[in-house]
Amino acid sequence: MPNARSLLPIGGWVLHGLFGTTTDDDLKPIKKHLKRIDQGITQVARGLEVENQRLVGYMTVNITVNQQQAISDLTDEFNNILGTGMRCRD
Repeated sequence: MPNARSLLPIGGWVLHGLFGTTTDDDLKPIKKHLKRIDQGITQVARGLEVENQRLVGYMTVNITVNQQQAISDLTDEFNNILGTGMRCRD
């Protein structure tokens, strides 16, 4: 947001008195608060990004373990169906 400066700063004060318009001093706390909100949102976004990466890593490991267990179960079932004469390699 560009900083607009009046040639006659007294004009802003007069307008504020007559019509209740805001002055730069009125806007300073609001701008400060908005900046803090922006920083907070940025921190939350970074935290969510880190948590997402952790969960992706966990899901990858967990799915691999589950897949290995499923393959092992299917191999055992296949070997039971074939009987003791033939065995599927593990």
